[in-house]
Amino acid sequence: MRLFGIVVTAVILFANSTVHGQIKRTSVPLGDAVEKALAKGSLLGEGARPFHIYVSVSEPGNPASPYQGTIEEWWASPSQWRREVTAKAGMRQTIVVVDGKKTERDEGDYFPLWLNSFVTAIVDPVPDAAAWMATGSSIEQITMPNGDKSDACARAKSSIGTGTRATDAFSNVCFDGQGRVKFYGSPRYGMEFHDYRSFGKKQIAHQFADDPEPGTHLMGEVTRLEELPKNVPVTLFADGR
Repeated sequence: MRLFGIVVTAVILFANSTVHGQIKRTSVPLGDAVEKALAKGSLLGEGARPFHIYVSVSEPGNPASPYQGTIEEWWASPSQWRREVTAKAGMRQTIVVVDGKKTERDEGDYFPLWLNSFVTAIVDPVPDAAAWMATGSSIEQITMPNGDKSDACARAKSSIGTGTRATDAFSNVCFDGQGRVKFYGSPRYGMEFHDYRSFGKKQIAHQFADDPEPGTHLMGEVTRLEELPKNVPVTLFADGR
């Protein structure tokens, strides 16, 4: 998907109480906003530290929902990690990377797209980040008289396909008042990011939300995020079997 047009907006959040002062508008390069958001809020971004994460995905209020799954990852470095993804219907995928060599084991008929979106949110919250950084566009951040900052969003127009078969598509990325990713939406992937908590020097989302189809609201909850123990069993990073 090729990005070629950007529209930027800012969402103003007004305080209930009356505050006297001026509204400050600050222009921030979109590339800088994306880079800083990923450095601050991505597990695999700049300054990544070894981690173990467990995420439970479900459709709240519907215990019988087929939309249920888990994601667990042990990450020591870009060249050594293990990820296990399971779905209620019986799908199970295990990926192990050791010294940069990847092995994969798959069980079940297919990997659900809705579950893959949560995997993406955990490890690659802003796909095609380089494309957003290269636009040269800016977003407007608004600071209210009481010091609160607005959310800020950018909208990109892209082209899918080539020639007469090319069609227009649109993607959006939004940042909260602290510069963290709040929403990402594209034709292939969309996710809301909530409940940021400290993990070392980073702020990591502990709640994700997605609507894969009308009337279906899915939540991903981080139930465990910890530094990867130094004494993990050697067999953890085996061959993925």
